[in-house]
Amino acid sequence: MAIVKMNRFSLLTFERNKQILLKTLQAFEQVHFKRLSPDDFEGMDVIRRNVENAAALENELSRVNYATDRLKPYAEIPKGIKAMLTPPQEMSFEELDRFASEYDAAAACESVRGCDERIKSIHAELSRVKTENDNLRLWAGFDAAPSELDKLKHVRYITGAVNKKTAPDFLVNLEAAFPSAYVETLHTVKDDTVFFVVAPADGWDALTAELKNMGFTRITLSFTGIPADKVRENEKRIATLALEAEAALEELKSHAPQYAMLLTAADHYRTALERAKACENFVNLSDVLIIEGWVPQEESPNLKKLLDTACPNEYYIEETAVEADSAEVPIALKNNRFARAFEDVTAMFAMPRYNEIDPTPLLAPFYILFFGLMVGDFGYGLVLLIATALLLKFAHLKKSMRRFMQFFFFLSFGVIFAGFLYGSFFGFALDIFKVATAPDGTAKAILSSDYDILVMLVMSVVIGVVQVFFGFGVKAYMAFRDGKPLEAFLDSILWIITLTCGLGMFSGAAPDVVPAIVFTISQYGFFGGLILLFLTQGRSSPSIGGKIGNGLMGVYGITGYIGDFISYSRLTAIALSGAYIASSFDMMAVMIPMPARIIFGTLIFLVGNLLNMGLGFLGAYVHGARLQFVEFFGKFYEGGGIPFKPFSPKNVFITLKETKTNHN
Repeated sequence: MAIVKMNRFSLLTFERNKQILLKTLQAFEQVHFKRLSPDDFEGMDVIRRNVENAAALENELSRVNYATDRLKPYAEIPKGIKAMLTPPQEMSFEELDRFASEYDAAAACESVRGCDERIKSIHAELSRVKTENDNLRLWAGFDAAPSELDKLKHVRYITGAVNKKTAPDFLVNLEAAFPSAYVETLHTVKDDTVFFVVAPADGWDALTAELKNMGFTRITLSFTGIPADKVRENEKRIATLALEAEAALEELKSHAPQYAMLLTAADHYRTALERAKACENFVNLSDVLIIEGWVPQEESPNLKKLLDTACPNEYYIEETAVEADSAEVPIALKNNRFARAFEDVTAMFAMPRYNEIDPTPLLAPFYILFFGLMVGDFGYGLVLLIATALLLKFAHLKKSMRRFMQFFFFLSFGVIFAGFLYGSFFGFALDIFKVATAPDGTAKAILSSDYDILVMLVMSVVIGVVQVFFGFGVKAYMAFRDGKPLEAFLDSILWIITLTCGLGMFSGAAPDVVPAIVFTISQYGFFGGLILLFLTQGRSSPSIGGKIGNGLMGVYGITGYIGDFISYSRLTAIALSGAYIASSFDMMAVMIPMPARIIFGTLIFLVGNLLNMGLGFLGAYVHGARLQFVEFFGKFYEGGGIPFKPFSPKNVFITLKETKTNHN
């Protein structure tokens, strides 16, 4: 349960060994590269950055992703619970490479792309023809071919539209002005009425001028033949295109069995792309490849064995232990199964620095307790326990999701424990939990929301005091560890004494319960502690004014700790809100008369409690983290470490088998 000790290494080998070396280190999954630059080597102009063409791999990966996206709707993919219960495909690193060399992913992608482009082309043509037909149907009453009308010598024609509100007046006025003209109403579209006008060629210019004055807008016909004939022709074309589209789709579906193989190929390209990108961290001196990075100390012998296999007698490696105050060393955490489930909480805040301690095992018990007290229902805890246990037992989860499920699995015990204390089972107060006696002599739960709200608030604050003081204790331990006993006393132990005495002064409010000597000692201890804090909190300032100012700020900081203690009252506030919401839903369900209660009452109970459970888990998760990050971490933990990101395969679909050189 600590921060993994690291060795920094410098590795020299020949450029010709790069690919086999990269594959070996990638399978090893225990190396974090340092990004080198030619500028790091002063006075050596011959140093150049190592490069590897990643564009080709990115292009291949893009083609495979395109193909899988198109095949996904037609592939037989397990979904829902079946997907979780289906074991993932397992391959070794070598098997993945061998698969990539034997499977022609490029040909499969080209076939899928060809089918897809043909389908898109057919659909585009279908859309065009259907749109053309929709427009032609408006002209169904036009039974003349424009190409034939254009051949007439003594008469001319024009089509156009006017506003449908003025259409009747348009007809009357046109017939009055040009009685020799023939006018036919074709159709009305939205706000316009379309007309067909035929008139003698003599006087045509006068006619068109008058039409313009009457608000007539000319429409140029997009067809040359009779519209009804073209519609029938297009309908045959649509039927043919539909058959072609169906055939192309069936051909595309025929490639669906290759979906899983293409996903595996995508993992291969992602892994190869990681190797290409890793080269950006290296530099070259002529044909010599220079690599620097970090490896866990316990894996250092394995690294050398791998190098002996990958490039025997053609490498030089130098390793040095990392100094405790190094700011660039990547941080990896090593915890037991219990604490490891809470590492993501630490990572959400910040990874520890190399000279700090890993706070994960310290926060885990507090987080379980806080989460449990805020949810506080035995039934909710059982649901969470059973659900996570079943998922962990039977579901095939990725590492990150499995750790997340383990996190909630451990939290469920806190919820069950608090549910027993509160006597709550899905909002109901069951007699089996009533193991204490109320002031009126009736049975009650150990902490009842009807009798013990004040006790619960005090308990929450006391828990907060314990965690804050524990944080000070951790800070004192770190100071002692680093050989700074005075700092441990002045910045941690003195605060514990002062705050304890300040809390002890409240004993004066109960002189019949607490001896007067406790109040007296607390007074002297508190004010004495304030004086010492004033004299010492500014000791690092070079000037007298700075010492006084920082001393005053240090003393004033005691108000912040009071706020920290009060902040823990949220443990009770959130628990009570959840309990009242659950009770309200239960009451609503019970109030429904029989027999409707069987259906509607059950529905209200289930939906209400599921909603309250989800909100309760979310609220407890967020506020539990907040108490760790602000009230607890603020006393001893700074963070800011760089996460250890081992050079490893980039597998999404498959699961890599554990090997002797794979320790993750």
